[in-house]
Amino acid sequence: MTRWNYRTPEDVRAIVRNCAEHHFNVILFQVRGNGTVYYKSRIEPWAWELTGGGPETTGKDPGWDPLKLACYEARKRGIELHAYMNVFPGWRSQDYPPPSAGQLWTAHPEWFMVDRSGNKMIPRTNWYSFVSPGIPEVQQYVEEVFLEVIKRYRIQGVHFDYIRYPSEIDDFSYDPVSLSRFEQATGKTPAEATAEWTRWRAEQVTQVEQAIYRKGKALRPEIIFSAAVVRAPRRGRNRYYQDSERWLREGTLDVVIPMLYTNNMEEFRKVTQDFVQLRQEGWAAPGVGIGRAGEQLLEQLEIARQEGADGAALFAYNGLFPEHQPNEKATALLAGPYREKARVPWD
Repeated sequence: MTRWNYRTPEDVRAIVRNCAEHHFNVILFQVRGNGTVYYKSRIEPWAWELTGGGPETTGKDPGWDPLKLACYEARKRGIELHAYMNVFPGWRSQDYPPPSAGQLWTAHPEWFMVDRSGNKMIPRTNWYSFVSPGIPEVQQYVEEVFLEVIKRYRIQGVHFDYIRYPSEIDDFSYDPVSLSRFEQATGKTPAEATAEWTRWRAEQVTQVEQAIYRKGKALRPEIIFSAAVVRAPRRGRNRYYQDSERWLREGTLDVVIPMLYTNNMEEFRKVTQDFVQLRQEGWAAPGVGIGRAGEQLLEQLEIARQEGADGAALFAYNGLFPEHQPNEKATALLAGPYREKARVPWD
């Protein structure tokens, strides 16, 4: 359930009601998009989307707390609420937040990724600019953002998204701090040691993931950590520097959600099989793209069941409840595989 699906308290109530009435057992409720948040934070500013206008209203208090309300409504209806948070995106807009908001783009411009030509990653209207995991201050900052939510809100889980480098855009990040740290560690430049440079970047992402997991579990052992991951683990590790296989192997990820947004049923089955085998002591739930699956939505859920998956994560809410009204797909789910509410696998 993305942050684009709500603007008012009435929206949040409708979202939780619809999910509960259609027998979903977990809501991944997005509350962090790009260095702005949808809850009362001591670290990051309010998202401008909650108060209308544009980026110039970044940091303006909307007068209500979406995450607090979602937790209350979910608890009332007996459904788990997990805070869905983008990890490394730092800003998204060609208009910038006011410096007074303290948003990352103006407060820490030196944290943003740089391409191999030395150009800073510039945000676009429909895409993000990322902060660099290779900068220790970024790692510490992101960790504090996540731990704040775990400490202050009655959530049952945390969901990582964009816990990777944005390699679909360009090869990042050649910021001065990352380059210096890599050269200190290896005695080489990235051009002289491409395989080591790949491993080093993957290690930076893993350090963030594992620090949040371990410190979060120390605070609240019952918290469930999930992540949306690249569907091919090797490609994730070598291109996006996201080593989900390692996280599962080392026990620092509870639920792996490969992003299987496809209508290729053979591929869907094969990737589901792969992650079921990789899950170790955790759980595997394929991410089903409602729009991409089309009429094959129910078939994909059946494949997930046949292959021993621990459930499925449906993306996204408005594919079932446009304008908060259940469509034919939502009705079919309720009449079919969701006719009864299932227990969460970690219960």
